[in-house]
Formats: sequence, C-alpha cells, structure tokens
Amino acid sequence: ECFYSGKRYLPLQIVDEEIYLEPPSLLIGTVDKFAMLPWNTGGRSLFGFRDNDRRVSPPSLIIQDELHLISGPLGSMVGHYEVLIQELCKNKLNGKIYGPKIITSTATISRAGEQCHCLYNCGKENIFIFPPQCIDAGDSFFAYEDKKSSGRMYTGIYAPGYPSGQTSQVRILSSLLQGAKSASVISEKERNPYWTLIWYFNSLRELGQAATLIRADISEYMNVLWLRKGIKKNRRY
Repeated sequence: ECFYSGKRYLPLQIVDEEIYLEPPSLLIGTVDKFAMLPWNTGGRSLFGFRDNDRRVSPPSLIIQDELHLISGPLGSMVGHYEVLIQELCKNKLNGKIYGPKIITSTATISRAGEQCHCLYNCGKENIFIFPPQCIDAGDSFFAYEDKKSSGRMYTGIYAPGYPSGQTSQVRILSSLLQGAKSASVISEKERNPYWTLIWYFNSLRELGQAATLIRADISEYMNVLWLRKGIKKNRRY
C-alpha cells in the first residue's frame, strides 16, 4: 500500500554525477565532499549555478550534525570550507543579500558560541542555543522527571563463582533470552518489549567475542537450561 510500491521508486540519488545533474531538495553529505568542490565543477549546480549562467535560489538552510566533533585541527580545516559554502549559499537575486540559516546539533553546549563563531564567522551575539537552560534540573525540555512514578529498576548480578566475565554473560543472556519465551502473559503484546536484548560493548574486540558466544556458547547453554528446567515447549531458539 506504500505510494512508492510497484513501478514507482524512491526519489533518492546516491551517485555524485546524478546529484550534480539533478540537484535534490535535501542533500546529505560528509566533510570529505566539501574538499571536492575546488576540483569538481559539477558541484556548482548544488548552489544554484547552471551551465547557461542562469542562477537559481541557492540552499537556504544548513543542518550541521555532530558539531562537537568538529574541533581542533579538523575544525580549522572545516572552517575554511564552511566560509566558502556559506558564501556560495548567499542569495543575491532580489537586490539584498541573504545568507543561509544554520542549525547545528551538539552533545555539549560548552563554549558553543565561540566554536560556532570560529566556524561560521557569524558573531557570538547571533547564536541562539535551543532549548535554553531550564530553571529546574529535572526539566530538560525534551524530558521531565516524574517524581510520582516508581522509576526504572536496575538489577545487579554478583557472580564470584564463575571463572570469567564471559561465563557470566553466557549464563545471564541465556536465561534472559529463554525467559522472554517462558514468561506467562495474557497477551503477546506484553511479551514484545522483551524479545530483544540490548548489549553494550567497549571495543570491537568485545563485539567479536560476543558474536562467538551467540553462535556457540549461548546456544549450547540454552540446551542445558531446557534439560535442567524440563522445558519441552516454548523453547527459544
């Protein structure tokens, strides 16, 4: 029933040459693409320049994600390209010069005004931080603290008898995986939130070890659970 099903297709382009020929209304790119602008003349079409010297409206909105990552030497290099792009985005069609509005997201607001000014040369007084700092620490605009609610429950596992942390993970994850299948529920909708386990890792090495545990150790220990608990039905595979 989707509008784009059948003979229709999603209006998406991922090849640079096709994007230059038909500039999209929304463009998602990375910093390395900025470095290609002096070398590839096709990029001029993204800023409203056409081959017949006709100029159409340039981009009027720039959304910069992960601004906190653009710091140090990387920020110094990106700043040069940002000045160039901001100049190319200025609209001079109606006798007045209008620059693009820039919206950025960042994980920290520390010295945000100084960083934005160094990147865009916009002046610290022209920067507005949204949402503004709230009076109550429990209200961050995006979420608020409900003190009447019981809150989230955390459970800690103390397993000094196991020889390693991997052994503890195998035991715990196997029990949680089978527990979602064995839980007695009135409706299957109650079981849905527990099908998936969120597992955090500190490195790619730990991620690789976990993949091995899932393929071998966890599957084998779930067989042990079935035999020990006498589980014949509702087995989690």
